[in-house]
Amino acid sequence: MKYKTTDKEQRENNTLIIDFGYCNIQNIERYLNANAYTAGIYGWRADFYDCGGYTISTGYAPLKYIRYKAEAKRYDYIKREILKLEKKLEKRAYKFQQGGDWHKGRAFVEKYLEKLYTKAAAHFGE
Repeated sequence: MKYKTTDKEQRENNTLIIDFGYCNIQNIERYLNANAYTAGIYGWRADFYDCGGYTISTGYAPLKYIRYKAEAKRYDYIKREILKLEKKLEKRAYKFQQGGDWHKGRAFVEKYLEKLYTKAAAHFGE
């Protein structure tokens, strides 16, 4: 279940938050559950997904945050890889939905996103 949070709390609790606009990664979101959300005076702003080592923020006002300068390259790398995953899922989405393989799709996405952070660290020699 999602809990309401603030941008300040998210910045304090995370070192790397990757932002995507509303519906930019809708095929990935289909398989994930948001941990938290933010709301402003006009209503909902963004959802947050914890991916082990980093957080994904999507919505009308997504939060982008990089605590350390060394994380900037990792941010770009992870964002590119997530967009590649979105394109892969766009092709497979129909297959997962029609074949009743939603659980396989979810497992695939979760495993991919969890491994992505360590893969980025290895890629940049950290």
